[in-house]
Amino acid sequence: MGDEPSPLTQAKVEGAIQDVVAMGNVLSKPRWARIWYSVEIQSGNEFLGDGVTAQEIIDETSIPQTTVYEDLKELVKIEALEKESKDRTDRYSTRSGHLMVKTMMVDDSQYLNPVTIGIVGQAYHNEDVELFIERNGYNVLHECCLLSIDEDYDLKDLLYELDAVDANLIEDTVMSVRNELAEKTDWGV
Repeated sequence: MGDEPSPLTQAKVEGAIQDVVAMGNVLSKPRWARIWYSVEIQSGNEFLGDGVTAQEIIDETSIPQTTVYEDLKELVKIEALEKESKDRTDRYSTRSGHLMVKTMMVDDSQYLNPVTIGIVGQAYHNEDVELFIERNGYNVLHECCLLSIDEDYDLKDLLYELDAVDANLIEDTVMSVRNELAEKTDWGV
């Protein structure tokens, strides 16, 4: 009896596992990452925001309507997004506080965040980002996001293993996503 976790501990573990699975699913499909990021940006302040409609997502991403509705259904099902009906309209918001998956790449206090998700989402329509991920993988992409906090950064200098050509593929996108988050949300990165 003494070796079994308490119901509260068990619930926390199961919740953390669900969050990791949801995050992995979002990152595995650039289109899903693009939709998740669009919801995050359009929602702005998660405490004051009302969420966004499917039409607002379609307008922001230019992803076909049928595809957006199908993807939203799946993203809600895997608990990456929350859906709330207000005045006969479905509104979606991110579960960003729940999707923060701790990583061990730079140090043990860094978290996978909307910057990385936003850049993965750019791979849906940006061949440079897609090529970077293909060549270097998600871990290096995430390291680039964590190391690029200072505006005077140069990715090829920060990551000795990163080829200058690859660094050039994503530098503008990294700064664009970081600036967009700083302007439109309370992430302030």
